[in-house]
Amino acid sequence: MIPFLDGPLIVNAPAGRRGLRALRVAHDYISRKWVAQGNFLKPADFKAQSPFEQAMSIEQNGFDIFASGYCAAKAFNQCVLAT
Repeated sequence: MIPFLDGPLIVNAPAGRRGLRALRVAHDYISRKWVAQGNFLKPADFKAQSPFEQAMSIEQNGFDIFASGYCAAKAFNQCVLAT
């Protein structure tokens, strides 16, 4: 679990470029805070919910981010679901 989060990180973002932008903003914030606490970024163990989501996945600085109608990310063994 990411120490500074109380529970799963769920980013509800629209599909397309606006959704990806929202996810990148969240990703950048978490990355900076994680590294500021003296941790290193590491690859996420990510399992997409469907082949479509796997195809949409973007690996970025230890996070796997994917865009659909309901966007989510998984990082540092903290599971975030996409439905």
